[in-house]
Amino acid sequence: MKIISNPDYSQQQKLLERPQQERANVETAVNDIIQLVRENGDQALFAFAEKFDKAQLNSLRVTEKEIEHAATLLAPELKVAIQTAYNNIYKFHEACYTQDYPVMETMPGMTCWRKSLPIQKVGLYIPGGSAPLFSTVLMLAIPAKIAGNKRVVLCSPTDANGNINPAVLYTASLCGVTEIYKAGGAQAIAAMTYGTESIPAVDKIFGPGNAFVTRAKELAQQQGVAIDMPAGPSEVLVIADQEANPAFVAADLLAQAEHGPDSQVILLTDSTNLAEAVNEQLRIQLSTLSRKQTAEKTIENSKTIVLKSIEECIKWSDAYAPEHLIINTEKAGDVAEQIQVAGSIFIGSYTCESLGDYASGTNHTLPTYGYARNYSGVSVDSFVNKVTYQKATPQGLRNLGPAVEIMATAEGLDAHKNAVSVRLKEINANPKSLPEEGTFKGREKYSYETARKSIYGTLKERASQMRKNPTETEALIWERLRNKKLDVKFRRQHIIDKYIVDFASIEKRLIVEIDGDIHLNQKEEDRVRQDYLESQGFKVIRFTNDDVLKNLDAVIKTIKNTSTARPN
Repeated sequence: MKIISNPDYSQQQKLLERPQQERANVETAVNDIIQLVRENGDQALFAFAEKFDKAQLNSLRVTEKEIEHAATLLAPELKVAIQTAYNNIYKFHEACYTQDYPVMETMPGMTCWRKSLPIQKVGLYIPGGSAPLFSTVLMLAIPAKIAGNKRVVLCSPTDANGNINPAVLYTASLCGVTEIYKAGGAQAIAAMTYGTESIPAVDKIFGPGNAFVTRAKELAQQQGVAIDMPAGPSEVLVIADQEANPAFVAADLLAQAEHGPDSQVILLTDSTNLAEAVNEQLRIQLSTLSRKQTAEKTIENSKTIVLKSIEECIKWSDAYAPEHLIINTEKAGDVAEQIQVAGSIFIGSYTCESLGDYASGTNHTLPTYGYARNYSGVSVDSFVNKVTYQKATPQGLRNLGPAVEIMATAEGLDAHKNAVSVRLKEINANPKSLPEEGTFKGREKYSYETARKSIYGTLKERASQMRKNPTETEALIWERLRNKKLDVKFRRQHIIDKYIVDFASIEKRLIVEIDGDIHLNQKEEDRVRQDYLESQGFKVIRFTNDDVLKNLDAVIKTIKNTSTARPN
C-alpha cells in the first residue's frame, strides 16, 4: 500500500475520494434488461439464465425437494456454524426492535401513538458468482422473520446446472424462507419490481449486487418500489496506533480487499513504523490467499495515510464515512465514542470485521460510498412501516381546535379550518351529540383506553397484578407504611397519569420507588418518568433493594422526615 505521510488538510478530499462508478454502459444494458422482463416475463428470465448463467431452466421456483436436498450437501460443521450465526443475529435484532410505542396524551383529550406494521411483500436478492453470500440470507431473512412480513421472496442466480448454491438454500430454509426463485442480476430486480408469471412484484427490495443490480434497484424506486439503501463497492477503514499488531491490521485490510478490485481499503495511523510493518505483513499474508490476484489488485490501489495524531485520524475517518470502521488502538473504546459517522464500528484488536460480517449479531448490510452520513444499516425497522395514530375526544377537539383554526387561516387553507369548525359548532350546539368512542377497523369499539389495552393491557390491570404479587422489599415497605403512626396515607402501586408508582402520598405529593439497582446510570425512560412526575409537583425518593433489606429502619426514617418536610 502506498504510504502518504502528514498530508495537508487541503488534500483530504482528493485522498479520500472514491472512484467514480461507471454509469453509461450500465444504464443502457439495465434499461434493455428491464424492458425485456416487463414485456416477456418468465420467458425473458429463462433467456437471461441461459445467456449469463449458462443454465437451461424449465421452471423458476425452487421446489421443496431441492431445498431438502441442499441440506444434505453441506458439511455438518458448516450447518452448525450457520445455526450459531442465526442465533446471535436473531437475538440482537429482536432485542433492538420496538414494535409498539407508548400511547401519549399530548393534551387532555388528544392522544397519539405509533405502531410498527410489517411491509406486506419484500424481496431479497442474494448474489451468486464465485463467492455465494449465504451469510447475506441471514442478514436479510432474519429481520424479515422478526418483522412478520406476509410474503418474503428470495431470488438468486444458479450455476450452469440450474442449481442455486446449497448453502443459500439451506440458510433460507433455516430462516423460514421457502419462496425462492432462480433468477439473478438486474433481471431478478426487474422481476420483483414488475412481477412475472412466476415471481410476484414486491413492495421493497433488499440485497447487494454488482453495478447492474445497483442500477436496477435505483430504477425500481422510480416505479414506487422501495430499496434498502444506495450501494457502492464494499469498504473498510482502519484506525491503528503504534500499539496495534501489524499482522492483525494487515489481515483486516486483506479481508476487505478480497471482495473485489473495486473494494476500498484505507489505513489511518499516527505511526510510520506501524505503516511500514503493515506493508510487510501484507506481502507475507497475500501469498497465502486463494483470491490472491483479486486482493493484490485492490491493495495496489489502496493507501495508508500517516497523520499527526489519532484525533486527526478520527476527523479524517468521519470525513470519509466508512462502511466498516475498525479501531485498533490502545484506547479503542474512547476513540469509538468520538466517531460520528460510520456504518458499523469494530472496537479493539480482537474485533475483526469478519465477526460482524458473519456472526456477531449485527447486520452486515451497511451503507457504502459515503452514504453512512445519512443512511443506517439494515435492521428490523427496515422491514416495517411505522404508522402513527391519533384520536381526539370532543374535549380534545375543544382544546386543540382553536389553535388549528388559527394556523389554517394563517396558511390560507380555509377547508382545513372548516373541518375543525363544523365539528366545534356541532359540539357547542349539542355537547352530548358526539360519542367519546368510535369504530376501529370498521368493527370494534375504539377509544383511548382500548388503544392502551390493545398495546399493553390497562394500567389498572397491571397495577392490580403488581399489588397481588409484591416483591419482598415492597412487602416490607408496605407493612411499615400502613402503620398510621406515620400520619401519612400512602397508596401502593398507584397510577399517576401513565405511570404506576410503587408508593404514593397524594396529600404530600410524595412518591417512594424501590429499584433493583442504584440508578447511577438511569435509562432514558427512567429520566423521562422522573422528570414528568416532578413536573406534576411530586417529590420522588428512591431506595435500592439492598437499602431496604439491610437497613429498613433508616429507609422508613428517611420517608418520614421527607414527608414531614412536605406541605399538605
